[in-house]
Amino acid sequence: SRILGMVRDALTAHFIGSGLTWDAFVIAYRIPNLFRRLFGEGALTAAFVPAFVTRWASGREADARTLFNRVLSQTGALLLALVTIGIGVTFLLPTFSSDPKTGLLSVLLRIMLPYLFFICTAAIFAATLQSLRHFAMPAFAPVLLNVIWIAALFTRDIRIVAWAIVAGGAVQLGAMVLPLARRGVTYRPDFATDDGVREVRATFVPVVLGLALIQINELVDSIIAELCVPGHGAVSALYYGNQLTQLPLAVIGTALATAAFPLFSSPALRENPRLFAAT
Repeated sequence: SRILGMVRDALTAHFIGSGLTWDAFVIAYRIPNLFRRLFGEGALTAAFVPAFVTRWASGREADARTLFNRVLSQTGALLLALVTIGIGVTFLLPTFSSDPKTGLLSVLLRIMLPYLFFICTAAIFAATLQSLRHFAMPAFAPVLLNVIWIAALFTRDIRIVAWAIVAGGAVQLGAMVLPLARRGVTYRPDFATDDGVREVRATFVPVVLGLALIQINELVDSIIAELCVPGHGAVSALYYGNQLTQLPLAVIGTALATAAFPLFSSPALRENPRLFAAT
């Protein structure tokens, strides 16, 4: 996925470059990504995995499935509300500024906001598969997004690229349905709240506060680059530079953390500090 990501970014630099168009795209793309890292791969995963693993490993598989359904239902409803509100806000953006970049930003953001729903839901699916020690599909699913994104770049139309990201998010989500079903986990709407949901919420809040600072900082970096650096291209340059750091970070750091987290979340380790430290 990360290697294809590097190919994607190289092609982006070739076809679109650094300027008004990619500046607007990067700012628009950062907003759903902010929520993806908070509600998807970040805080929610950190809160959900230990609760799910504890139930599944102790033979309470029905309780684990119930927790999955309830967390997914409540998170999905919240995400749909955020997408709806966000799309409404995009129609107001041009009233604050009439420059072409703001106009393009509002259009791209309107297109890409549904990606927020797909990718955050896919992250919960991925976290569940990782909890069940299945890592292949969650690792491979982002490849599908990159392939769709790369194909869209050849059109040189930034709106098509934005639609490709939404399609890629939906494909990532769909790719994990079958592996979950094979492991006996299928989604059924359930909006009830129980001790498991409250446990996830209690863990989620402190983690999201910490992660939010990092993600908001990244968004603010882009806004400062846009407002304080004359001309166009500063936001694009920050994006390309940051993407270069992601390859070693993901291939080494994120991969190791992803593989180790379900193990550290198991009841045997959580209840035995010495074994935890040794592991």
